[in-house]
Amino acid sequence: MQGKIFFILLILIMGFFAYAEGETEPAKEDISPVEQEFTGYLVDVTCGLTGSGLDGANLVINPDDHTKHCLEVCAASGFGVMLKNDDGETFRFVKFDDIGNNLSNEILSTMTEDTSAYVTVKGFLEDNIISVSQLELNN
Repeated sequence: MQGKIFFILLILIMGFFAYAEGETEPAKEDISPVEQEFTGYLVDVTCGLTGSGLDGANLVINPDDHTKHCLEVCAASGFGVMLKNDDGETFRFVKFDDIGNNLSNEILSTMTEDTSAYVTVKGFLEDNIISVSQLELNN
């Protein structure tokens, strides 16, 4: 009798684990986003989040008015890119990861004019942050 009870309990436990295993979602590391390419205007986080540059630029409509000087003044806040929205007229801000911030500082050091920085970014977009693999100045 005890053998039958043990066997039934064993079957129930195995069935429970088989069911639970089928109900779990895939682990995050099993889901890899696809690397994408973006073009837009390099912007510091301080100005990007407000949509307005300290230099007076309206970043939602004219991010090309945002200057190198403003990028340098606000560099400690980090960087991102203003990307064109689907309406084709306005822009939205997307932050960079630490690698993107470092590459942005490198780009700033090579700029000789106080103009905007139109860039091409390659990386993985997740939760409104780009994990940057490559950043190039297009000016």
